[in-house]
This record gives sequence, C-alpha cells and structure tokens, in this order.
Amino acid sequence: MNTLLKEYVCLNAMEDNHQFSADPNYLQPPIGSHESYLECVKQWPYQPSPEAFGLHENADISCAQNEVKQLFETVLSLQPRVSSGGGLKREDIIDELAANIFVKVLSPWQMLDIVTMYPVMYEESMNTVLQQECIRYNKLLVIIRQTLEDVCKALKGLVVMSAELDALSTSIFNNQVRACGKAKHIPV
Repeated sequence: MNTLLKEYVCLNAMEDNHQFSADPNYLQPPIGSHESYLECVKQWPYQPSPEAFGLHENADISCAQNEVKQLFETVLSLQPRVSSGGGLKREDIIDELAANIFVKVLSPWQMLDIVTMYPVMYEESMNTVLQQECIRYNKLLVIIRQTLEDVCKALKGLVVMSAELDALSTSIFNNQVRACGKAKHIPV
C-alpha cells in the first residue's frame, strides 16, 4: 500500500496540473470550487487503465477473469438441486459420473515392484525420492477412490451424506474441480 500511495501522497501532488500517471487525464486540478472538482472528475475515462493506479496491464486481465469466474460460480449456485419433469435425477447423474471417474482412477501402485525396479542406493539418490512420492501418490489414490465410493453410497442412503461429501457431489454435478483447503486425511 505504501508503494502505491507514494505516487499520490507526496509534495508534488500539491502542485497544479501534477500528472499522477502517464495518462494525461489524471492531473491534479487547480484549486477551485466543489463544482470545478466534479467537472474535472467527469472528464476522467469511465474505464480507467490499471496504469492509472500504478498497476500492470495484466491486472485488468486478472480482474476480468475473476469477475467471470465469480459470475459462473453464482450461476451454478442458483442451479436447482431437485429435478422436475423427465430425464435423470440429480442423484443419478452424480452416481453415474462418480462411477465413471472411479473406473478411470488408477489402482495404487505395488510398492514391491517400485522398490525392486528402483532400489535405494547411494549412487541413485533419486530412487529414495521416487519411492517417497509413490507412497504419497498411493495415499492420494486410496483417498480419491474411497471418497468416490462414499459419495455413491451416500446417494443411496447407505452412509451419512456429510458436508464434505455433499460439496464433492455438487462439484461432480457441476463438472468442477473441487476447491479444497488443507488435506486432513493425507499425512505427509
């Protein structure tokens, strides 16, 4: 904030016609009445460039992407959770999609094969890292498969539909990658 404010809160800003940015529209107006200040502000562009605020041009792109993302998330959140009329029910669609994802998820690797192919040796220090990453990846695969199974069971009423499973089923239904925070189940 200090870096941004340094351009606007300085001694030069007290001078008439001090240029705040490369854009010639943003000049310090001369001392005048309230109406003269309003007229000056009315001359400014409706869509200012990020450079006028000391930002890079890419800030405009990031802002537009965030606005579109928020718009689509809002539209998806307004989507009805109950189906009416013909066609598949929401639960049936989620169950089918979860089953399709489950089939595509690999089974955990056999660590005995990995250890045999890539033994831990002084000359091959990367094998240690490879084995550690394989163990972590296996844990992730187990959690993915178990969670998909739990979603299918919860849709059928065989297990309790927790908030986490509900969020996952909504993400599956919306064809989104679920945003998640810190992984609780994966000890590192």
